[in-house]
Amino acid sequence: MTALPFPQQRRARRAPFLTFSTPHQPLTAVTVTETTQVLVADPGWLIRHGRKLAKADPARAAQHGWTPRTPMTESLALTLLLAEADPAEVAEQAGAYGLLMTSVHTLATRTNDDSTIYESETTPGD
Repeated sequence: MTALPFPQQRRARRAPFLTFSTPHQPLTAVTVTETTQVLVADPGWLIRHGRKLAKADPARAAQHGWTPRTPMTESLALTLLLAEADPAEVAEQAGAYGLLMTSVHTLATRTNDDSTIYESETTPGD
């Protein structure tokens, strides 16, 4: 492993009752996004969970396109699930909803110029 030197800092100039120092660079705003890829491992389990959510809160389910006459699909069930729970919670509990998490992609970019400062992709078991 190669050690990298820290940038040298200038010493503050001191005068009686005054201290001058070099200004610090402003912090750069950073945007971090995390994308979780999941597969539907058990469509029946996901659909049952979607029906349970729709029955528990029909008004909220209606906001997402569900009616009592609408057949529950995998897509609608996942929509209702994501409307109910935080996406990170869904990813953590994927198996309980009939889902299988396949990968997580993390990307950090500087907001001012969209340059990538960090990127990683992991799969469960890595």
